[in-house]
Amino acid sequence: MQPFSYSVKFVLRGTVVTLDSRRRIIKDGCIGVDAGKIAFVKSARYRLPAEFQNAPVINVDGYIYPGLVDLHNHLAYNFLKLWKITKKFVDRYQWAGISRYGKEITAPMKLVTNANPVELMKYCEVKAMLGGATTIAGFAKFNKSYAAWLLRNVEAEQFEQESRIYTSVLKLRDEQQYLDTARKMTEGNAFIYHLAEGTSAKLHAEYDELSRYGLIRDKLVAIHCTALTAEHMKEMGRKKVKIVWSPLSNLLLYGATSDVVSAKKSRATICLGPDWSPTGSKSLLWELKVADLVNQSLNNAFTYRNLVEMVTVNPAKAIGWDDKVGTIQPGHLADLVVFDRIDDDPYRNLVLSTEGGLKLVLIGGRPRYGDLEMLAAFGIDSAEKITVDGREKAIDILEPGVAYGDIKLETVLSSLAGALANPIKAAKKLFETVSKKSAEPIRLIPLEEDEIPSLVKTRTFESFVEKNQIIGTKAATALDPLTMSEDKDFFKTLEENPNIPAYLAKLRQYAR
Repeated sequence: MQPFSYSVKFVLRGTVVTLDSRRRIIKDGCIGVDAGKIAFVKSARYRLPAEFQNAPVINVDGYIYPGLVDLHNHLAYNFLKLWKITKKFVDRYQWAGISRYGKEITAPMKLVTNANPVELMKYCEVKAMLGGATTIAGFAKFNKSYAAWLLRNVEAEQFEQESRIYTSVLKLRDEQQYLDTARKMTEGNAFIYHLAEGTSAKLHAEYDELSRYGLIRDKLVAIHCTALTAEHMKEMGRKKVKIVWSPLSNLLLYGATSDVVSAKKSRATICLGPDWSPTGSKSLLWELKVADLVNQSLNNAFTYRNLVEMVTVNPAKAIGWDDKVGTIQPGHLADLVVFDRIDDDPYRNLVLSTEGGLKLVLIGGRPRYGDLEMLAAFGIDSAEKITVDGREKAIDILEPGVAYGDIKLETVLSSLAGALANPIKAAKKLFETVSKKSAEPIRLIPLEEDEIPSLVKTRTFESFVEKNQIIGTKAATALDPLTMSEDKDFFKTLEENPNIPAYLAKLRQYAR
């Protein structure tokens, strides 16, 4: 069989969950893909277009959804396991200021983002993709040119030089930043901003400041909003603000989450985001399950379709990409995911699905991951083999002809695990590299860093570590498993958390 060409036409056949404005579900449907875009969507009862008569038809025997869209993540930290939290906090400034956070979160992050930046990015992209994501925000910045992306990068992707999407993890500091943000909102597609994260009423001042500068508006994508009241939600709905809800992180840190019922009543567009692995879900797929449990505690204020819209069409609308991703319709990018059929309701099916049930991921029409037989149907037999939930899968993260595009997942895993197992050795290797080279090596900079600081060169290794604050502890740190089925500690750490509601213990029940 000839290797698959990503420019060829092909047809996927299965149950198509379009998420379009008509909410069509085509039980036996066909999706035509041509040069990375969706050419048609129709029932299998109808004849294929003439130009697709000789195209291969791949029967996926499952539900076909739009690729999931994640608007809240911090990929530079997603190698870390779920953090052990022993007290309740009132805002994000409180927990970020304790010494444990610096040693257990910040220092390992600084080591890996400097010592293994490319491997870290590829690892975190794979983790997100195994949870169904094809588009994600919160990538972090490289200090040098980098193009070997696996997923669609919300901060960097430019579609024919159209308007940009701006983000700020940090609170806006002064009048100039507020005025600059107002300009960016007018010029760009969206402004993604962490707002009122915590439970303290003092956080209302963050909202008031945005309001004073006219930033409570349609292009604001507000993450968290946990401290905001029903009145705030009412105004946000009226002004067409979009909200990104991250229930697991909220509950673990603060023992409370956003007033999404009031947000729904106000007709605000609600999206779902897992936040990051230290205090959130591994992926959107698992954050959906947390949202399901919270929703049950809210007397099922949301339908299963509502929940699925929070990870597909809603985030696409929030950033102005709803003409490209988030739904399955002609002209859109062929970013598609296929899951096993485990429930008659296709929306509930996605909520209940785990990583092992993900049969196929297409990004721009290119098969990136899936069951062995699924990728074989595309003529792909050279992809790496991995096991997920006891099932053999194949994954292709290579980007031929692009710098850093030749690194396999096996190398990614061994490099990261090695650095975390022996942080001193990894830091010494970095020190030697920086000492020998006149130019800095490629590095990854978290989005919360305003600028891209250079590594401080020193004469001795000890002073290098001190100046760059790259080792919080000499003890080994375990690499967070890619999937929930591999993670032997997640549920134990979750259930030991003193802040979570009792119903969150039911999260175990989704594991298959």
